Amino acid sequence: MIQLGHLIYLARELQRLLPAHDLAIVRVRVTLIDVAELLRYPPSGLPEINVGQLGSRRIPLADGSSLHVHFFRGYIEAHIDATDPSRDPVAHVVEVTHVGLAALAGATVAALTGSWLPILLVTALGAGAPSQRRRVFVLGRDAAGLTLHHGAEVPVRRNTRGRYAPVRRAPW
Repeated sequence: MIQLGHLIYLARELQRLLPAHDLAIVRVRVTLIDVAELLRYPPSGLPEINVGQLGSRRIPLADGSSLHVHFFRGYIEAHIDATDPSRDPVAHVVEVTHVGLAALAGATVAALTGSWLPILLVTALGAGAPSQRRRVFVLGRDAAGLTLHHGAEVPVRRNTRGRYAPVRRAPW
């Protein structure tokens, strides 16, 4: 069974291997993870981009980031948010959406037209558009142990600290 600490470690390691414009998402069947441990954390109550999830939890981490867990029927998806929105909501919105770029475009149009309506409309549209490409890694189990799939199979093993991590640097 995958514990919360292992999930956090794996999500961090995958994010570290990807370019900044990609978001590493770990997908795990509910039979492989301690869902009760995740449900101990209350729902954040903050607005979020809907990706079809049934619910979500946000687990704050000591470095100011958070593990964001989405619940779907039969599986969960988890990713690391570099900025925890419960601590700094504005920085989080700028981090995960195109709001900054949209505000700049809206300000340019507003300056040219003399109206502030474009900046409000374009910024609102940018706030609803994710800025990172979702890269989903499926954590599964086979006869050899846990495996991580994303195009090519990436084996996952327990390291010396007892955490699950990719065995080799992934080719993506």
